[in-house]
Amino acid sequence: MNTKSNHKLLQFIRWALIAVLVLVLIIIGHIESSLKRDFAVFLNSWTSSPNLFPYNQYLTSNVSRLVNLAYRIVYIILLFSITHLYFMDFNISKFAMLFYTSLFIFTFILYVIAYEAQSAPLHVVAFRIDSFLVSPMPVILLIPAFYLTKHH
Repeated sequence: MNTKSNHKLLQFIRWALIAVLVLVLIIIGHIESSLKRDFAVFLNSWTSSPNLFPYNQYLTSNVSRLVNLAYRIVYIILLFSITHLYFMDFNISKFAMLFYTSLFIFTFILYVIAYEAQSAPLHVVAFRIDSFLVSPMPVILLIPAFYLTKHH
């Protein structure tokens, strides 16, 4: 194989991976509730043994929070992977990672503050940012923004 053929093959593989990740993102979004339910059942069965984990009482009472946290982390990893594979640029990937991580931490902090302050309006703000984060919107916004920045 020559260099041009290798490049075309790598490009094809890259675009195929992006397509698969987008498809996984769509499927995960479509089956979100059943996925979370199944993961909650798994966590409940895993934490029911007192010898497996010393904090099983805390885990058992907070399974839904752990399930939502795990779902968000998986979703963010998928979003980051799509952005990284699309550009294959270290600086853009670094910015995307900072963007997703910052939004995730900011949302988490807002949820904690809203809970502690019993502030329904702040909880709504945290929920809206969280809904944005766990949607395809960050990729839909970042890819054109990076593309325009890179080509101008």
